[in-house]
Amino acid sequence: MEPYIHLDPVLISDYELPPINRNLGEYAILYTYKRRVYTEDDIKSIKRFCKRNNVKLVSIGSSKEWADIQLEASPLEALAYIANARYVITDTFHGTVFSIKYNINFVTLVRKDNFHKLHDLLVRMKQEQREIANYSQIDQILQSEPDYRETNQIIEESRTATISYLSKALS
Repeated sequence: MEPYIHLDPVLISDYELPPINRNLGEYAILYTYKRRVYTEDDIKSIKRFCKRNNVKLVSIGSSKEWADIQLEASPLEALAYIANARYVITDTFHGTVFSIKYNINFVTLVRKDNFHKLHDLLVRMKQEQREIANYSQIDQILQSEPDYRETNQIIEESRTATISYLSKALS
């Protein structure tokens, strides 16, 4: 039997987001796991991008002392900050899903240990051009806004199918 692939629950659900600190101005979210190690070149590339684009670098999800701001946030607060970001820089599945959900200009660093999961997500959502192999590619990718027309159509069609499947399975 061929398995049915469902959307991540984040893409199916709607959330009432809490208010955020609007005094931050324009910002880029860095959403990564705590254990991620950044080289000097990685840090320079990320900080240079933020400086060139006049945005503050906000680390959320794990504290990076070299970011302009480190935010501690509940899951819904983190989602609200991502939804209001000018850019998202991530290497996580949910950082990518959140960016797609809110149609944010983002890049996803795909590593060997997350290739299958993240690359598959980006391909399925027609956002594979947002994939980077190293942080030196940030400027090149974030110069252009992602086109979300096809992605949003995929989400809407898949949302209906997923909810229908779950309703049948639970009844």
